Amino acid sequence: MTDIFMDTNPFIRYFTNDIPERAEKVEIILKRAQRGEIKLITNEVIVTEIVWALESVYEMKRNQIYELLQAIFNTRNLKISNKAVLKEASEVYKDKNIDFIDAFTVSYMKAKGFRKLYSFNKKHMKRIDWIELEEP
Repeated sequence: MTDIFMDTNPFIRYFTNDIPERAEKVEIILKRAQRGEIKLITNEVIVTEIVWALESVYEMKRNQIYELLQAIFNTRNLKISNKAVLKEASEVYKDKNIDFIDAFTVSYMKAKGFRKLYSFNKKHMKRIDWIELEEP
């Protein structure tokens, strides 16, 4: 099985269908992965950029983005580095109404056993009850 890295823009084309012929090509790729013909690889930076683009450029709502992320996480033969942390981050993003980067940060902290955080970002980080937040 061939390993192929997947960039941000194919996901965006597929999710938004803003360029239908490209969205169709991506759908073919995803179906090939589902059938086990290829293995797709991506990482947390790509997933973060997907969230940013869908929020900023396409003005999608948080719940809609959350659903699209779940589709990514559940795609057969799509390997994502730090997938468990990203899944947790998507829940925090949806439930705590904080930026995805902040959600990823606290999910990463939780996965690694960190409780104490130096940050000036009180607005979002105060919403996470288990964090011991301190300003540097």
